[in-house]
Amino acid sequence: TAPPRDPSGAQEQVTQLLEQWIRVWNESPGSEKAYANYLNLLAQHGVPRVEASTERFVRLAAKACVDNAKRRLEQQRRDAAAAGADAPDDEALVDYAVIDAYGKLLVLLVKYGAGGGAGGPGAENSQATRVALLNRVLATLTQTLIAEYAEAAAGLAA
Repeated sequence: TAPPRDPSGAQEQVTQLLEQWIRVWNESPGSEKAYANYLNLLAQHGVPRVEASTERFVRLAAKACVDNAKRRLEQQRRDAAAAGADAPDDEALVDYAVIDAYGKLLVLLVKYGAGGGAGGPGAENSQATRVALLNRVLATLTQTLIAEYAEAAAGLAA
């Protein structure tokens, strides 16, 4: 299937939101208040309440993480070559910090963004909402990563 059309500037907006999350993640580790404030910011952009906005955010943020990892990997390869050193395995060079921060964001989004805490009235509906959001996030991530893999494989075959 063809990738969805995104509004002009969507990738830049999502990248800025992701960069802002990484700052929150690094500067306020474990701060529930900082995390809640960031989730409120995402809610202002329709995430997770609007399905299309959520799908776009998850897809474009995953793409930004992949692009970041590719850029950093290429830079580290160039640095090793410039230093005359043998480049270590690609696995050893991949920087997972951005991917880890994004993973934590998705966990928080599913846990708190779907509304409500445990117990109380509407807990079953809240749990069903979380499961539906988790399914949407996982489906979007899977589709995005498969597309990224196919693009990379086609580039290697060319």
